[in-house]
Amino acid sequence: MRCIKACYRQSAAARSAAKRLDHSVRKILEAKAWLGLHRKRRVDLQRISQVVSDPGLQEQAQQMADASVTLVRDQNGIVPLDVRALTVGSRCHGFEPRPG
Repeated sequence: MRCIKACYRQSAAARSAAKRLDHSVRKILEAKAWLGLHRKRRVDLQRISQVVSDPGLQEQAQQMADASVTLVRDQNGIVPLDVRALTVGSRCHGFEPRPG
C-alpha cells in the first residue's frame, strides 16, 4: 500500500511540474510573439559561426553565465552534489511505469 501511495504522490508531483513547465513555456512563446520574432528573423544564419567564435562575445557570455548562478542557502550541505549518490527510477520495486 505504501508503494501505491508513493507512486500516486509522485504522479501528482509530475503533473504539477508539467503544469509549471507549460506555464513557463507559454510565457516565453507569448513574449516571442509580442516581439514579433515569428515574423522577422533577427539572426543572420550566415554569420553564426563568426559571431559565436568572437573572443569578446565569448567573454561577455562567460560573464553573464557567471553572474547568473546563485546559491541562496545550502542548509543541508548538499552542494556540490555527489552524482554517485543520485538514483534514477522508481523506489517501488517491481513498479514499471507505463510508456507514453
